[in-house]
This record gives sequence, C-alpha cells and structure tokens, in this order.
Amino acid sequence: MAVVASAPGKVLMTGGYLVLEKSNAGLVLSTNARFYAIVKPINEEVKPESWAWKWTDVKLTSPQLSRESMYKLSLNHLTLQSVSTSDSRNPFVEHAIQYAIAAAHLATEKDKEALHKLLLQGLDITILGSNDFYSYRNQIELAGLPLTPESLGTLAPFASITFNATESNGVNSKPEVAKTGLGSSQYMTIR
Repeated sequence: MAVVASAPGKVLMTGGYLVLEKSNAGLVLSTNARFYAIVKPINEEVKPESWAWKWTDVKLTSPQLSRESMYKLSLNHLTLQSVSTSDSRNPFVEHAIQYAIAAAHLATEKDKEALHKLLLQGLDITILGSNDFYSYRNQIELAGLPLTPESLGTLAPFASITFNATESNGVNSKPEVAKTGLGSSQYMTIR
C-alpha cells in the first residue's frame, strides 16, 4: 500500500537566512504549490529469512531530476548508507528519511515489531514537486510561448526539468535547478 505525504510551498518574503538566528524574524507566505513524497514497500511480503537481516533497502526516485539513488538502512541504528554513485545523492532528503524513520520508531514504542516488519519490506520513495518549484524557462521559450504563469500552466504536472551540462559523450547530465524563490516548508529548519 502506498502512502502519500504532502507539504505546501512557502515563500520567505523577508528575513532570508537571518531567521536561523533566534533574535531575527521573517515573513513567510504559504502557496498552493506542493511537494509530495510517495512511499510504498519494495517487496510485497516480508521474506522468511528476513528476521535475521540487519539492513533493508531504500530506493529514492526523483523523476523530475531523472535521479534514482539506492541506500541500505541499518535496522539497528536507523541510519542510511548510500550504495549509489555520489552524484545521485541528496543529503537533505537522506536526513529527512532518517529523521522520519527515527520519529516512527519513537511513535511505535509499544509495537516495534510492526514497524520492523514494514521496514523489512524496504522503502520505495518517490519525490515530486509542483512545477512552480523549478524554472521551465527553456521549455516555455522553445515552445514559442510568452514567459507567463499561464504558459507554465500548459506544462504537464511534475514535468522533467532541463539538463544543462553536457558530458564529453554528448549526454546532458546535470539538472538545471534555478532558484525561483519558492521553497518547501518540509525543508524549513527552525533552531
């Protein structure tokens, strides 16, 4: 069974990084743009031999960035270890996964076995962001459309972003992630 979690986007109108210091305030507006995380098991059933496992698989996919990363999750320490190439890693998402699993571990104090069984199935996580989070300027200009919100609305939801760095073999490899000023409240850090 898949579970979908969503967080609204936000725009920090004033304050910038100064809000990370307690004495500074900022003004944040919520938007209708959202980030989504879809979590489902990798395996439909817990394998009989899995009771002895110390690690389970975690697959993280970001279709918009054409990225897929594989991890091993330590069931004893609730930490992730990447088994993918370093250029496909996302430390912010890795920490979010570890914190979410640690929170679930604390929340299921009375029934740790149920959480353990779920984790043994592995986690297949897909992350999607509304098109508003990314710059689609190149795609809109290539289509001959004006640079307006209406033109952005003509793109398919969760459209793939532009790749702008070409490797020696002619393959575009690095996603073009332009800062639009829009962020996700799920990534906001408050100290």
